[in-house]
Amino acid sequence: MAKVEQNDGLVEKLVSVDRVSKVVKGGRIFSFTALTVVGDGNGHVGAGLGKATEIPEAIRKGKEDAIKKLISVKLDNSSSITHDIYGKHTGFVGMSNSLFNKVMFIFKKLINSFF
Repeated sequence: MAKVEQNDGLVEKLVSVDRVSKVVKGGRIFSFTALTVVGDGNGHVGAGLGKATEIPEAIRKGKEDAIKKLISVKLDNSSSITHDIYGKHTGFVGMSNSLFNKVMFIFKKLINSFF
Protein backbone atom coordinates (compact mmCIF):
# COMPACT_ATOMS: atom_id res chain seq x y z
CA MET A 1 0.00 0.00 0.00
CA ALA A 2 1.00 3.64 -0.09
CA LYS A 3 3.50 4.97 2.39
CA VAL A 4 2.70 8.42 3.78
CA GLU A 5 5.26 10.77 5.35
CA GLN A 6 5.08 14.44 6.25
CA ASN A 7 8.25 16.50 5.87
CA ASP A 8 8.68 20.22 5.20
CA GLY A 9 4.91 20.70 4.92
CA LEU A 10 4.72 18.18 2.06
CA VAL A 11 2.87 14.89 2.23
CA GLU A 12 4.66 12.07 0.42
CA LYS A 13 2.79 9.06 -0.96
CA LEU A 14 4.52 6.09 -2.50
CA VAL A 15 2.36 5.02 -5.44
CA SER A 16 4.31 1.97 -6.64
CA VAL A 17 7.64 0.17 -6.48
CA ASP A 18 8.59 -2.06 -9.40
CA ARG A 19 11.53 -4.38 -9.89
CA VAL A 20 13.18 -4.14 -13.30
CA SER A 21 16.00 -6.22 -14.71
CA LYS A 22 18.64 -5.85 -17.38
CA VAL A 23 20.12 -8.94 -19.00
CA VAL A 24 23.87 -8.79 -19.52
CA LYS A 25 26.48 -11.36 -20.49
CA GLY A 26 27.04 -12.49 -16.90
CA GLY A 27 23.35 -12.73 -15.94
CA ARG A 28 20.66 -10.34 -14.80
CA ILE A 29 21.08 -7.00 -13.06
CA PHE A 30 18.10 -6.08 -10.89
CA SER A 31 17.09 -2.55 -9.92
CA PHE A 32 13.98 -0.83 -8.58
CA THR A 33 11.83 2.09 -9.69
CA ALA A 34 9.65 4.04 -7.26
CA LEU A 35 6.80 6.35 -8.29
CA THR A 36 6.25 9.00 -5.61
CA VAL A 37 3.71 11.82 -5.38
CA VAL A 38 4.13 14.81 -3.03
CA GLY A 39 1.77 17.66 -2.19
CA ASP A 40 0.95 20.20 0.48
CA GLY A 41 -2.84 19.98 0.36
CA ASN A 42 -3.09 23.61 -0.77
CA GLY A 43 -2.83 23.19 -4.52
CA HIS A 44 0.83 22.23 -4.95
CA VAL A 45 1.51 18.71 -6.21
CA GLY A 46 4.34 16.86 -7.94
CA ALA A 47 5.17 13.35 -9.17
CA GLY A 48 8.60 11.81 -9.55
CA LEU A 49 10.29 8.59 -10.54
CA GLY A 50 13.37 7.28 -8.77
CA LYS A 51 15.60 4.45 -9.98
CA ALA A 52 18.22 2.66 -7.90
CA THR A 53 19.57 -0.77 -6.96
CA GLU A 54 17.96 -0.58 -3.50
CA ILE A 55 14.35 0.28 -2.64
CA PRO A 56 14.98 3.03 -0.02
CA GLU A 57 17.36 4.83 -2.37
CA ALA A 58 14.79 4.65 -5.21
CA ILE A 59 12.10 6.10 -2.93
CA ARG A 60 14.40 8.96 -1.85
CA LYS A 61 15.28 9.77 -5.47
CA GLY A 62 11.59 9.65 -6.45
CA LYS A 63 10.70 12.11 -3.69
CA GLU A 64 13.48 14.50 -4.73
CA ASP A 65 12.31 14.32 -8.35
CA ALA A 66 8.70 14.99 -7.31
CA ILE A 67 9.74 18.07 -5.28
CA LYS A 68 11.58 19.44 -8.33
CA LYS A 69 8.44 19.00 -10.48
CA LEU A 70 5.90 20.73 -8.22
CA ILE A 71 3.04 22.44 -10.05
CA SER A 72 0.20 24.67 -8.82
CA VAL A 73 -3.38 23.49 -9.21
CA LYS A 74 -6.39 25.73 -8.62
CA LEU A 75 -8.73 24.38 -5.96
CA ASP A 76 -12.30 25.30 -5.05
CA ASN A 77 -13.74 25.84 -1.54
CA SER A 78 -13.89 22.10 -0.84
CA SER A 79 -10.18 21.64 -1.75
CA SER A 80 -10.86 19.72 -4.93
CA ILE A 81 -10.05 20.36 -8.59
CA THR A 82 -12.49 22.93 -9.94
CA HIS A 83 -13.54 21.05 -13.06
CA ASP A 84 -13.38 17.66 -14.76
CA ILE A 85 -10.38 16.80 -16.89
CA TYR A 86 -11.24 15.16 -20.19
CA GLY A 87 -8.71 13.58 -22.48
CA LYS A 88 -7.67 10.52 -24.37
CA HIS A 89 -4.36 8.86 -23.66
CA THR A 90 -3.01 6.76 -26.52
CA GLY A 91 0.40 5.66 -27.58
CA PHE A 92 2.24 3.62 -30.13
CA VAL A 93 1.64 -0.12 -30.44
CA GLY A 94 3.35 -1.97 -27.61
CA MET A 95 3.16 0.90 -25.11
CA SER A 96 2.69 -0.39 -21.59
CA ASN A 97 -0.32 0.66 -19.59
CA SER A 98 1.80 1.45 -16.55
CA LEU A 99 0.78 3.42 -13.51
CA PHE A 100 3.55 5.95 -14.16
CA ASN A 101 2.13 6.74 -17.62
CA LYS A 102 -1.33 7.32 -16.12
CA VAL A 103 -0.02 9.64 -13.38
CA MET A 104 2.08 11.65 -15.82
CA PHE A 105 -0.91 11.95 -18.19
CA ILE A 106 -2.98 13.48 -15.37
CA PHE A 107 -0.19 15.94 -14.55
CA LYS A 108 0.16 17.00 -18.19
CA LYS A 109 -3.61 17.60 -18.38
CA LEU A 110 -3.51 19.65 -15.16
CA ILE A 111 -0.67 21.79 -16.50
CA ASN A 112 -2.40 22.36 -19.85
CA SER A 113 -5.77 23.23 -18.29
CA PHE A 114 -4.44 25.87 -15.90
CA PHE A 115 -1.70 27.61 -17.91
